[in-house]
Amino acid sequence: MKNLKSIFFIVIPFIFIVLYVLYYLSYKKHEATDSQANNYIQASKIIQFSGIKIVKFHHEQYTHFFATASYPKSKLVVLIKPVNSDKYFVIEEYGNKQSNISLGPIESSTINLTVNADEYHATEYGSKDNPVPALNFKDANSPEDIFISDAQYHKNVKEYLTYDKKINSKK
Repeated sequence: MKNLKSIFFIVIPFIFIVLYVLYYLSYKKHEATDSQANNYIQASKIIQFSGIKIVKFHHEQYTHFFATASYPKSKLVVLIKPVNSDKYFVIEEYGNKQSNISLGPIESSTINLTVNADEYHATEYGSKDNPVPALNFKDANSPEDIFISDAQYHKNVKEYLTYDKKINSKK
């Protein structure tokens, strides 16, 4: 009976350690490189829209404690539908609990969305459930009013490529 207890106290912790490692590996992501981010940015284009309808606005967590061994990261998500387009777009700002984005001017202004050309033209992007990512945007009439800085745009692209890009998650 004593041997059975000893085995129990060895096997059970071992099982928990194995399960934790498997859980950690399932959430662990390899960070996108600067080169990958720059390639994504170079393949992007600016699209201008007037008349934007905000469909959904929220913050969401995009990492888990087990994947980063630190605090979970969050992002601002704004799902929009331009009135003169059949596509949905999602403005995403990664890593900021307090966003610099002012939503007031979005609906009443002409805005420039920066989107990846491949994703914009791909048929699997543009629906309400899988909108075209817009990782940078500016007011077209007042470009000096920076909604997302160049540094934040680069960060948005790296985080998007690391955590969210659906075609990379198939690998």
